[in-house]
Amino acid sequence: MRRMLTVVYLIFLPMAVSAQKDVQLDPVLEFLGITTPEDADSHDVQCLLDLLEKPLRINQVSQHCISSSSLFTSYQAASLKDYTERHGDVLSFAELSSVDGFGKDFVSRLAPFVSLETSALPGERAGGAERISKELMLRSAARTGNQMNYGGKYRLSFDDSAILTLSLSSSYDSWPQPSAVSGSLALKAGKANIILGDFNARFGQGLILWNGMSVGGLSSPITLSRRPTGLSQPWSFTGTSSFTGAAVEIQTSNVVCTLMLDASETLKSKKDGSPISAAADISWYRNNAQLSLTSTACVRAQDVSGGKALEEAAVAMSQRWTLSGVTIFSDLALDFVSRTPALICGVSMKAAEKFTSAAMFRYYHQYYSVSSSSAPRSGTSTSNEYGMTIAGEYKSRDKLLGVFSIDAACFPEPKSRDEERSYQVKASSDWNWNVNPEFEMKVRVAERIRSWGHKSKTEARLDFLYNRGIFANALRLHAVRCDDVGLLGYVETGITKGEINCYIRFGLFCIDDWDDRIYAYERDAPGTFNVPAYYGRGLWTALTGSWRFARWGRLYLRVSYIDYPFMMLEKQKPGRAELRFQIQFDL
Repeated sequence: MRRMLTVVYLIFLPMAVSAQKDVQLDPVLEFLGITTPEDADSHDVQCLLDLLEKPLRINQVSQHCISSSSLFTSYQAASLKDYTERHGDVLSFAELSSVDGFGKDFVSRLAPFVSLETSALPGERAGGAERISKELMLRSAARTGNQMNYGGKYRLSFDDSAILTLSLSSSYDSWPQPSAVSGSLALKAGKANIILGDFNARFGQGLILWNGMSVGGLSSPITLSRRPTGLSQPWSFTGTSSFTGAAVEIQTSNVVCTLMLDASETLKSKKDGSPISAAADISWYRNNAQLSLTSTACVRAQDVSGGKALEEAAVAMSQRWTLSGVTIFSDLALDFVSRTPALICGVSMKAAEKFTSAAMFRYYHQYYSVSSSSAPRSGTSTSNEYGMTIAGEYKSRDKLLGVFSIDAACFPEPKSRDEERSYQVKASSDWNWNVNPEFEMKVRVAERIRSWGHKSKTEARLDFLYNRGIFANALRLHAVRCDDVGLLGYVETGITKGEINCYIRFGLFCIDDWDDRIYAYERDAPGTFNVPAYYGRGLWTALTGSWRFARWGRLYLRVSYIDYPFMMLEKQKPGRAELRFQIQFDL
């Protein structure tokens, strides 16, 4: 351990003035209300990175595209439609902030992802011209051991009234057979939006219907409440977390009705008796209020006696009200099979000009079990947890300077045999200091105390960020104390000039226990959200670059190598090299 610390010190000390600000990822983190990509939801990150590359033309695209973009809640999408129908196209972000449900703070985070492009005069609607757009991504990767994989995805849009998405990919283990195939077709027919194939569905606060990977961290006021985006089309290389079947969304002036049928489990297992799920949602919007009722049921086509078996049945009522800058939200659900409830309620407000605070209470019965639930929580599932979270956010001149949160949770079904019930408390604080326009420092301190297992876990992380001209550099030092002590650090330098981006990273880690593992976000090509867990004693390096060779094409390349030369003899691990190649076409 002492030798490893010496190596880290000698390598990183001369470079301590370096740091890098991620001009691509920073707007994404700002929008999500978090300070680090390690806390991000991979689904949200991929959607936002796509929109950062091709901003949503809110004055020209259809209502369905606005609703399914993952940028707006269903209420915000409906409010924006009502505003443009009455007042014409939105001509400035100041005007957009006056729309019900938006506000100055939200619009400042939204701006990088939308375009106000229009040919309309004030008070008029220009709409969008009929057009066809096509996007194609192809990728391949190889690593030591003669392992390979591949992937491709394609999207075809016709005047935003019909959108076709297709994707196919293999893993290293499945080569040459594909490991995931996904596709969907979205059609607009009057006031109805129809999706056939794979789709995402996110309603309420996620107590009964919220698909996709979702982080459990509650680190800022924004993360305490969910942004229900309704139906949307997935466009990922895997699509493994999406529903598969058919869904329809019908919109009127103040009401949105949604019906969906999911047969993803049946298609995956290809066996008799696989479950089929159905769900419905009706949402009402008015000014700064939202009220929705969601129900879901899962039926196994055939049980051992030859009849039908009801596996899941649940209903939830969600509401959100904003009055004088105070937002009150709640979601109440009932699982009919286990006859148990679940509840979320919270409040968010601007306590001062530069300070926003929020609090949230949750009650998830230990027998509450709905497979498509994914509500805010401190653990891995929306069950067996009663908790309370308080969070705050401090900003100066629309820039996030710091966030903190304190979360306390009780688990009635104990995590160990020695307890009647288990407890856990988490606290975290993230602060950013802008020393000057070129230099920034970020600090994270977190503590977790629980009544079982390793009772205490302490985390400290320090980032130095420095940008000047076309050069950007980074330094991170990260320490975790749980069972033992885990240490990780890396330096990174990059060049951004015109259509070429290139970054190189070198890192070291000394983590002897799996409970002390450290996650670190790695740059990668679009469609790949890469946050590996580092464990053992070793080093890694990675070269990542992209080149836009034409208005219609961009090339991505990543070369990486990880080795474990400092491991003890009885725990030796082989090194691994990897090459990834991806090309993107906007046709």
